[in-house]
Amino acid sequence: MAEKETELSERIGREVNDILIKVGVTPVRKVVLVADASCPEGLLRWTYELTRNSWMTDAMERRFLNVASDAGGV
Repeated sequence: MAEKETELSERIGREVNDILIKVGVTPVRKVVLVADASCPEGLLRWTYELTRNSWMTDAMERRFLNVASDAGGV
């Protein structure tokens, strides 16, 4: 379980004013501005947008919600 959490924290994390999501094996990064997820509506919009991608797993979604809500103060 801790191994999976470590992997998720390496794939989804915060860097200054951005929430970074590493996609796939190659270093493709999706950037979400913290300001864009700093209200419930913005957080919901980004969650919806990300869950429409086939690479976004349930565990990644939970991690994104945790990181984004903490970073944005939601």
